[in-house]
Amino acid sequence: MTMYYVSFVKRLIYALILTFLIIGCSRNEPIKIGMVASLTGRRSQLGVSARNAVIMAVQQVNKSGGINGRQIELIVKDNKDDVAECRKVVTEIIDEGAVAIIGPVMSKMAAITLKTIQEKDVLVISPTISTTAIQNLDDFFLRLMPVASKEAETMASMALIDGNRKFAVVYDSSNKEYTLPIFETFSEQINKNNGDITYSNSMSDKADQRFTRIADAVIDSGADAVYIVSSGIDAAFLCQQIRKKNGQIRFYGSHWVKSGNIIEQGGKSVEGMVLAAPFERIEKSTAYLDFLNAYVKMFKTKPNFVAKYAYESAQVLFDGIQKSGKTVSAQNIKNAILKIKDFDGLEERFTINAFGDAIRSNTVFVVENGTLKRRS
Repeated sequence: MTMYYVSFVKRLIYALILTFLIIGCSRNEPIKIGMVASLTGRRSQLGVSARNAVIMAVQQVNKSGGINGRQIELIVKDNKDDVAECRKVVTEIIDEGAVAIIGPVMSKMAAITLKTIQEKDVLVISPTISTTAIQNLDDFFLRLMPVASKEAETMASMALIDGNRKFAVVYDSSNKEYTLPIFETFSEQINKNNGDITYSNSMSDKADQRFTRIADAVIDSGADAVYIVSSGIDAAFLCQQIRKKNGQIRFYGSHWVKSGNIIEQGGKSVEGMVLAAPFERIEKSTAYLDFLNAYVKMFKTKPNFVAKYAYESAQVLFDGIQKSGKTVSAQNIKNAILKIKDFDGLEERFTINAFGDAIRSNTVFVVENGTLKRRS
């Protein structure tokens, strides 16, 4: 009896030791997060900059000791600007044990991403998706970019103030989740204020050889101005073709246009172009300058606004993980982020509402002498 009791006590002690070891190891295991973006192809510029910013954020937090004593392990996947590929790589990241994903950056990936994460223990935080299709949903899809319809209202108001009354609108239907609501809202605002949409074209990403024809149609429509909602490179090509034949038509562009190095791509043809943009300080904050210097040092190039928002997405995620309690899960991280609610961004303080949608300010810029200047 005594020997049995001693043996039982030993086995119990061994079991407890093993349990403590397992718990201790699990607490020290890295926290896996994913990063999804278009890293190859014609539109890879935005995805690459977002990836770079997240890599930098992860390296910084790990160098400082991680989060609650645990390192962050980053899993990066290329969705190749393809919806089916996006579903595939998001699934792969979930299967590899990631608790959260930063990305994607294109609005056309929103619906498939949301569908893929249903009933999965993973939280998605997109830096730049702004489609109105997923706003006000109680889901596990958070984002840092305000809804696109707000941008359209701002640009319509600005274009009308400038005295324009006849408008052409060219938008890229290959990313219609972002561009179509902008087109519809802009058109509605113009018509409501006695303006006229004289021409519209929902060009796709296969429109490379059609810019001359689109430019001719814009000019023939008698438009005072053209509002372009496309990638920066496509906007630059179109502006160049229009300027060859007409020097009077005014150019207006979306966030997407600005994010694509429109000045470098368009040169003198985009001089005077008015652009919507996320809020930017004239006098840069210390936090932004630290981010800028670190990014340039690591990647030998300046960050664009996508990189800035991707970096902020990582900081929001890290705050959520830190305050989520002992159990790091998608639900706990989401609850923590929504409870925090207000975050100090690199340039402004912003809010993530109860549905995970961001509330932020907009800025309007104009291209003057080859540089972007804030428009009052």
